[in-house]
Amino acid sequence: MPRKPKFRHPLREVRDAIGKSQQQFARMFGVSASYVQAIELGQRPINDELCDDIALRLGVTARSLKQERGMPRALLEEKRIAAITDRETGAAIISELRLRRGTRERLRFQVDRWRKMLPAIEGSIQSQDIVLRKLFLFLKVSVTHQEKKHLSVLRQLDRWIEDQTERFGLRTIVKALAKFDWRPFNEMVLLDLPFVAAQKSGHAARKARPRASTRRSSPA
Repeated sequence: MPRKPKFRHPLREVRDAIGKSQQQFARMFGVSASYVQAIELGQRPINDELCDDIALRLGVTARSLKQERGMPRALLEEKRIAAITDRETGAAIISELRLRRGTRERLRFQVDRWRKMLPAIEGSIQSQDIVLRKLFLFLKVSVTHQEKKHLSVLRQLDRWIEDQTERFGLRTIVKALAKFDWRPFNEMVLLDLPFVAAQKSGHAARKARPRASTRRSSPA
């Protein structure tokens, strides 16, 4: 029997909101049940990766999950609902939310509503566009920075992409869809070295040059 702590950790509140046991919840997020139990007992801190994953999938803020006790803060608060939905839809959701009197009942409703909305969020082109803009600006700043952090940034970014490709089991489909040379960053950097680039350009020029015909023309 798991020990009951003298306080309720935000993770416990979220888990109860979706009606999962520690083992079921752990399986949902790819962690061990003992880790979930240790967090809820206050024996171990919750890591950033798990916080972000729960925030995305269940609609509570990552910061509120790091509290030692108390209710987590839902992303679908009244002001935010009004800001991201049209008036009619927002009014209906807020009206339902206000019917939930207790904080735990409200949290269950907010988490459930978020999970129903998540598929539309997953396919949002706007979210992808914002992230891509941030990425391009980030790379631009790394190039123009006084200490020239560009290569270091690219190496770290490439390593993260490789790690996430493995984590989400995307290696096969990524390679099938990639229309460019998908290799580790350290190998790609070697191709940009001056003598390698010169060798490549010389090879390309020779390849493009028309070959002289070795066949003799017959006399007229």
